[in-house]
Amino acid sequence: MRIRCRLCRTDRNSVTPVKFFTRTELSVKKVNFLWDIERFSFLKSGEKVDFVLRSESEDDEVTFSLRVNEADRISISIVSVKKDVKFLIFQPFMTDTNGCKIDCGRCEISPNEIQNATCMLPLTKKYLKDNKNLYLQNDVLSLHRIFLERWI
Repeated sequence: MRIRCRLCRTDRNSVTPVKFFTRTELSVKKVNFLWDIERFSFLKSGEKVDFVLRSESEDDEVTFSLRVNEADRISISIVSVKKDVKFLIFQPFMTDTNGCKIDCGRCEISPNEIQNATCMLPLTKKYLKDNKNLYLQNDVLSLHRIFLERWI
């Protein structure tokens, strides 16, 4: 970012130009992880499965909760206890029985949604159960996640 500012003296004397340089640094933390949800086809509407992601210092954590709603849609809630996070990017991939990753969209979470955000997966529980030979090996839904935190 570049900003230019011109100042004038009130006594009409000339001002020597001066350059100032500054920069803003954003810290970014990228986390990749695998979440295997066992007995997925037995998951009832409203029931949730939690996955807690802790930092090495264990002073901050993020909880992911997978839930199937009444319309058979799969949602993932994200709850962060960190107060200084300014922006989250959450990108889930589903892993099929061949090991191929299927992109399930990208959720960008703004500062006013960080404490409790929800992302919807594009596939329904019924679709996954109907195609269980492709998506649910041994009744396990495998989700690979990319999770980014940004703070100043």
